[in-house]
Amino acid sequence: MERFRDPGERLDAFGGAVLATCPACGARVTVTPERGACGACAWSAEPEGRTTWWGSPVDPYLRLPLWLTAPVGDELLWAYNAAHLDLIESYVGATLRERPLERTSAMSTLAERLPPWLKSAKNRDAVLAACARLRARLP
Repeated sequence: MERFRDPGERLDAFGGAVLATCPACGARVTVTPERGACGACAWSAEPEGRTTWWGSPVDPYLRLPLWLTAPVGDELLWAYNAAHLDLIESYVGATLRERPLERTSAMSTLAERLPPWLKSAKNRDAVLAACARLRARLP
């Protein structure tokens, strides 16, 4: 039996360095709160002010499409980076899912806020296959 213990982190905990798609050449771009830069074509940009785009398949700083996206049926699986993908993969692959023992805030954790289609056991194999495809795209 695979066990997942919710670390109690929120989505913004995975936003240090986000993998996105370069708007100029389509290559992988690393975006941080300070800057986004493409090593393939030298495109770069700096975020303008604070962002509120957490929780969608775009990077939260420059709003570029994420690098780690894969279709799962009619849905879209996405992750900001390897750590985010690790958490999703661990959660989906687990048959026993435990909530955090202590709640540090009133806000839900990332694991608690995953969409129902992603949590569903009937989609486990398809989601894990999509996670494997995304893992192959990691640097």
